[in-house]
Formats: sequence, structure tokens, C-alpha cells
Amino acid sequence: MNFELNRIYNEDALEFMKRVPDAYFDCIFSDVPYLINSGGGNAKSKSGFGWKNRQDDELIQNGKLFKHNEITEKDYLPPLFRLLKDGGHIYIMTNNLHLANIQKEMEAVGFLINNILVMIKENTVTNQHYMKNCEFVIFARKGTSRGLKDFGINSAIKVSKKDEGKYHDAQKPIEYVKKLVWNSTPDDGIVFDPFIGSGTTAIACQSLGLKWVGCEIDDRYYAIANKRLQQVQGALF
Repeated sequence: MNFELNRIYNEDALEFMKRVPDAYFDCIFSDVPYLINSGGGNAKSKSGFGWKNRQDDELIQNGKLFKHNEITEKDYLPPLFRLLKDGGHIYIMTNNLHLANIQKEMEAVGFLINNILVMIKENTVTNQHYMKNCEFVIFARKGTSRGLKDFGINSAIKVSKKDEGKYHDAQKPIEYVKKLVWNSTPDDGIVFDPFIGSGTTAIACQSLGLKWVGCEIDDRYYAIANKRLQQVQGALF
């Protein structure tokens, strides 16, 4: 095995996954890349989702919130299925526009959908067809059904990112990620996040004492993720 656990790799997740043995991970958690829309605004007028405090005009006009947005579900789902253990759980975060398509592609490669979870956010995104204040999590498994550690957690959870700082446009609350990965990962299990962004999954796993590994192709966010890990857990790298 030519990689180390408890480390973020600054590389393309598709290339990294080629080095990982079959059925290696107990849990996969990721906020996956997908194209965006204007969220009720207009890209040309620079209004709506993504424009506030951003200067990446060309990216937004092409439906991208980040420069590495070319990867699709058909690219990353087959290797993720290969790497997940039988009975292992996978959490894929997405918005309402991509929920149905990602779910369809997950089922096509063999994942079995357990539930659709809802993350209820404090902030809302302006939209003419109801304000958007939630994101969705496709909770699925590979093969054998394995129960959660805690059956009493609701499928819809209110979250807060207070006092966490703003490091990434798609940053998720640490406590929310902790709830999900803890509930699905054995004490000696390994968690994988192929698109780790600013490192929230890594921080969540470190605080729980779980083993993990992640990838981040963007140099800027790779540096931010490592800095966050150092601040939260001490110098790790």
C-alpha cells in the first residue's frame, strides 16, 4: 500500500483511488463536485448564489464554483463502489438540482439507497421558488445491510457553523460530519473523503479518533485543510 492514513493527498482523487485495494474503506463521506446555477439570480448580472465576495467571473459563468469541476458521477462512483467494504456506508452531499441524478448513478453502479438525509442550514439562498435553506445527503450502502451505532438520530438535522470560520464556499459544519461518520464507522474503521476541500471530514475523524484519508486537488484548499488540522489537533504534518 503506497499511501498513509490520516493524511490529505494533494492530487486527483481518481488517480489516488487507483492505488487503493478493493474493499478498503468502512465509510465514505464527501461533498462532491457538481455544476451550479445562479440560485435565483443571474450569472451575467452577477447576482444570486456564488457571486457574493467572489471574483471568479469566468468560472461562475461556466457554472463552476471551483476551478476543478470537470469530474462527474460516472467518473468517481465506480471506483468508490470498488473501494467500499461490503456493508460499508457512503454519504454523498448534494443540492436539490443534482439529487435525483446522483442517486440514479449510485444505484446504477450497485449502491443501495438507505435514506435521504436533510441538513437544515441557518442561512438561506434567495430563490423565487421558495428560499433554499437545506442540503441533501444520499445515505447508501454496499451489499449487506449494517445498522447504525445510534438509531435515534433524525434524518433532518439543524446545523450551525458558528465559531468555525469561513474557509471554503461549500464548507460543512464539523459537528454534522462527526454525527454521520461516527454513526457509520467501526471504532477501528477507515473513512475516505475523495474531495475533502478545507478538511472538515479530516477534522471530524481526528476528533473522533477514527482513521481517515482524503484527497484535495486544489493547491489552495489543500494548504487551508492542513492549516486547519494543525490548528485543531496540533502539528500533524
